[in-house]
Amino acid sequence: MNSKKDVYGVGPIYGLVVGILTITSIVLSVLNIISGRINNKIIITILIILGICFMVYGFILWKRAVFDNKLVEDYIEKDKLCTEGVYGIVRNPCYTGVMFICTGIILMLHNIFLFILPFIFWGVMTIFVKEKEEKYLLEKYKKEYINYCKNVNRCIPWVRKK
Repeated sequence: MNSKKDVYGVGPIYGLVVGILTITSIVLSVLNIISGRINNKIIITILIILGICFMVYGFILWKRAVFDNKLVEDYIEKDKLCTEGVYGIVRNPCYTGVMFICTGIILMLHNIFLFILPFIFWGVMTIFVKEKEEKYLLEKYKKEYINYCKNVNRCIPWVRKK
């Protein structure tokens, strides 16, 4: 991650992998190739509401990380680690946003066999981020990055630990 294009990290690859898995699951579920649809109307309603919530929250995280990135640009120009804004609640808001959007879609399909996919999304994100970005950031920011990691989760947005 030494050039300007490396700022994007593994994001495009992660988005592509998770997007393909989600689209494939939609097609397979709609065609009833993966049959495991829940038929209870109350549970379906809950899953749809949860799915919408996940999608909206995911979009907000992703949008704030991508389009409200003046803050990040300032940090990059100053060669400093960004730990403010959306990066104060999750270390990888773009990836997390994509993961939440796709998880919302999966929930709305109310197919029990697809509920494993969010765990796969999380696993893929963890592997991608650990292997490339975290090594780079640890090498570059050392103790500051270690402290940041102790206080801010990699994938799940949460109030910063004090």
